[in-house]
Amino acid sequence: MTASQIATEHGAIRFRVRRGRWRATALIGVVLLGLTAAVPLDSHPAQSDPGLIAHEWGTFTTIAGTDGSSVQWTPVQLVIGEPELPGFVEHFRSGSYKGTLRGTVRMETPVIYFYTPNETKVSVHVSFKDGLITEWFPHASRFQPSTPLANDALYGPHEDGSVSWDSVLIAPSPNVKFPSESASNHYYTARNTSATPLMVPGPSINQSEANQHEKFLFYRGISTVELPLNATVQENGSIQFDNRAADPVPSLILFERRGDRLGYRILNSVRGSATLDIPSVSGTLACSCPSSRNFGTKGS
Repeated sequence: MTASQIATEHGAIRFRVRRGRWRATALIGVVLLGLTAAVPLDSHPAQSDPGLIAHEWGTFTTIAGTDGSSVQWTPVQLVIGEPELPGFVEHFRSGSYKGTLRGTVRMETPVIYFYTPNETKVSVHVSFKDGLITEWFPHASRFQPSTPLANDALYGPHEDGSVSWDSVLIAPSPNVKFPSESASNHYYTARNTSATPLMVPGPSINQSEANQHEKFLFYRGISTVELPLNATVQENGSIQFDNRAADPVPSLILFERRGDRLGYRILNSVRGSATLDIPSVSGTLACSCPSSRNFGTKGS
């Protein structure tokens, strides 16, 4: 199973571009017991429009039990009732419904950025295997399923959840006003990129449609899909990783944080099983955070 096949099986993304066919990039993280394993994919420019690039960024987050298997879990914000996202973000059913859904995998804050010097229209379809898309913005042309689900529906037969944008106008413009609210929210941080702004038709109101502007396509979801990476804590405190996919995980990051101190270890090309000792937490976020430039190194 290649990295691109993993991305397709666990969060399929299909693009249709008016100027030509192209593929997307993805950085998929699987978080287990506070550990992060990242599977980076490459960026692919459009065949007929080499200036058009898409970049997907997000994580699949799971909590592992003592045997390494994924267990049901709910983000703390949903438990205490704090709003996770700005009010303009759309939800499947309602904002509180997500907290009642049972699942083992949460697709955390995926966004798709577009980069192009030209005005271009694209259509985008995102589906989540064995799951449901729970939030999105801007306004979607349609989403599936269109009917309510029982709280445990993801454990039984059901169609894969999906969301589609049929007409996304990507247009370089320095004077675009994005929606915002007075309260601070981590959602806005994702706008701090050089991505090209986009626009989609908003929901119909009084026979008219207000266009919605954003720096990306945003969506979240929950699923019961089985991920190909398993992590268990050994008696000596080390972490054993089992890659159940046929192909190796390109890079695996073991991250440990205690207060303001942290450490990490990076292992490349993980095939089968691998064991890593817990890193010492002797670094700080400013100097010890791994980046794409130092993959293949070991932090302490």
